[in-house]
Amino acid sequence: MKKPIIPIVFSTDENFVPYCGVAISSLIQNTSYNYEYEIYVFHTDLSEYLIHRLESLSYLNVNVECVNVSKFIAGINVYSMHHFTEVTFYRILIPDILRKFSRIIYLDCDLIITSDVAELYRLDINNNVFGAIRDYSKSIIVDYVINKFGIKEEEYINAGVLLIDSENFTKYNIKEKCIDLINSGEKYDAADQDVLNIVCRNKIEILTSEWNYQPRFYKETDNDFKPKIIHYVTSEKPWRYPDIPYAKEFWEVARTTEFYHEILFKHIDCDVDTLEINLYKEYGNDLTKEKPPISYVFPYDLVYKDSQVILYGAGTIGEKIFVNKDVNKYCNIVLWVDKQYKQKNEDNMYNENYTLLSSPKEILNAVYNYIVIAVGFEDIVDSIKQDLEALGVPKEKIIWQ
Repeated sequence: MKKPIIPIVFSTDENFVPYCGVAISSLIQNTSYNYEYEIYVFHTDLSEYLIHRLESLSYLNVNVECVNVSKFIAGINVYSMHHFTEVTFYRILIPDILRKFSRIIYLDCDLIITSDVAELYRLDINNNVFGAIRDYSKSIIVDYVINKFGIKEEEYINAGVLLIDSENFTKYNIKEKCIDLINSGEKYDAADQDVLNIVCRNKIEILTSEWNYQPRFYKETDNDFKPKIIHYVTSEKPWRYPDIPYAKEFWEVARTTEFYHEILFKHIDCDVDTLEINLYKEYGNDLTKEKPPISYVFPYDLVYKDSQVILYGAGTIGEKIFVNKDVNKYCNIVLWVDKQYKQKNEDNMYNENYTLLSSPKEILNAVYNYIVIAVGFEDIVDSIKQDLEALGVPKEKIIWQ
């Protein structure tokens, strides 16, 4: 017997691919064998390599397909302002592009899924255009639209998670009405979210917060509450601020994906694009060859907040970690050591901003919770681990990714 299909849409540009990959991975980790999951990633400019990375996430009853939507937006003059981009506009096109589905789930990329989205797909939305969850931000941006158009605060929805009834979407000409509003010259600070709220007013079924939990704004008081989708709204993302609520859940998923090291590199301001070019230039566009992994950075998910950390390694990675303000806000670097500490200290003796390095033997006199090895090459790391164990450092205190 053919399994029911659950269609899901994400949209991304090349900069957001790693986070899109984590979101998709979290969805896959919570699927059921009772369904087939068709995941579509809308884009206009992804390279062959990035498409390959996303589509390679396909697994058993889950298929991931990247869809170039350029031809669907050609000729549409989208009025742009503030942080409005084409990527946010793609969700207005979903029913037109995926006509074969009567209902479709849309998900932003800055979220993780902790439950089976088939449950969301089956929810009754009472013949409305959307099933969605209210926006809890209570920001000036949201208040502007609520006050101007008379939308009730409890009915203004966040468009990052949508259950779309395609037939009603088409029946009420939602796409055309949204485009008219976008091109009207009116300023919509929350982009097409504002437009969708205005056009679909009284045609939205408000769903429970567990399907678009926004920890930045909404604090659930029920101790048994378990969010099924955690949405990291605003600029406070877990990859930028690893100590925000529910960041741990993001990192637990990210660590299981091939995007983990890339996200970490970006987080400490390493030039990951340049690094990728150096690593992959010999491969060209040949996707049949295995690519070497992007080597590492600071493992927030393995180091407790406010812990005492010894940083081992004073190369490029170590230097970037040592001066990174987010790392220093997250934990306390009590000692910085390197085998070449004497030479490095001599080379920088006239640099007044230089922090003196210590010998690895100083670890014996230090109080610490972890030793984080800031080195990118595994063979060197193995040698360092042996040296640390010879000093009596417990294996569980030695951290490297």
